[in-house]
Amino acid sequence: MQLRPERQVFCMYFVNIYHRSKMSQMNKNPDQNINEIMDLIDSINIIDTNEDNTTTVPATASAALDWLHRATGKAPLSLNAERLAIFSANYGFTGNFPSSAPSLEYVNNFISDSNKNTLKLNRLCEHANSDLRLYELTPSASTPDTIKSDATSQTSEEMVRAMAYGMLAVEHDIDLFSASTFGAGSDAAALAIILAHLPASQTFDGLDIITASLFKKNQGEKGLSCLMNIGGPEISALCGAILSTRLAGLPMFLDGLGSYAALLVLSHHCSHIGQHCALTGKIPLDIIPDEKLVTFLPAPYEYISELENYEATGISSMCLIPQLKNEILISAPDKNLKKRLESY
Repeated sequence: MQLRPERQVFCMYFVNIYHRSKMSQMNKNPDQNINEIMDLIDSINIIDTNEDNTTTVPATASAALDWLHRATGKAPLSLNAERLAIFSANYGFTGNFPSSAPSLEYVNNFISDSNKNTLKLNRLCEHANSDLRLYELTPSASTPDTIKSDATSQTSEEMVRAMAYGMLAVEHDIDLFSASTFGAGSDAAALAIILAHLPASQTFDGLDIITASLFKKNQGEKGLSCLMNIGGPEISALCGAILSTRLAGLPMFLDGLGSYAALLVLSHHCSHIGQHCALTGKIPLDIIPDEKLVTFLPAPYEYISELENYEATGISSMCLIPQLKNEILISAPDKNLKKRLESY
């Protein structure tokens, strides 16, 4: 099987070097920076899963194993180095809505407990033998209050810088990348972005006042314009990670609303950019995407559906990885079976 064109041109090492050089030029010309991102998006080729027989999927394969075969184009499959990246940012508008969840206190405690390795998520990552990285994109401040002011949530320069940061989170020694977003106001922003990209005929019941206000503030924009209007750096960083994993030929779990929002932003500009992704996590049933956009893998345990969105951060993907590793082992041909049968 020949390497796909994007793998030939963009191995992980060159992606990192390329974007480090771009970050050093970030103040040069914001429009030029966006044009360079668009050039990368335009360079994405469709994954052809019918190139040869190396991607043949076992008849009994689950949806997750089927997706991994198609996303990687590899046979046999193997998973040895996985990473969960959580991109965190806090939004300025949450100061006007004290009841919004998660609170800033909850966010700070989550980050502190994660650094102490005491979260349930830490234990799940250890069980899955997966690396956990938490990236704070607003460590000492919040995004502008886009609801009370005319300002956009990000400038074009800030958006591109965060995207480049997310690209750098994908390193060359990883063979599966998972990502999620987190922060005060992050889920509301993500849901508003998702709604902005859904067909006008599709409705969503039970909008809270924050999400409704952000949706109205966006005024119908889509893609990167929508992201700049009402999205934060954590969603921008996740957009960068999606782009980087695709260029590197790595499969990616998108976990939760923020990941879904990032995918929709990029898919507005390139409809096949999510072929290497599988969406999981706590996603409302009435906004689950069409299978042509991305493979959807429901949360593997009913327990997860009972959690709040922010409580479920990263949990679905970390539960799926051990299951996927087991399926890879079970579905692999037993090379010694014939010898054992002959010995009887």
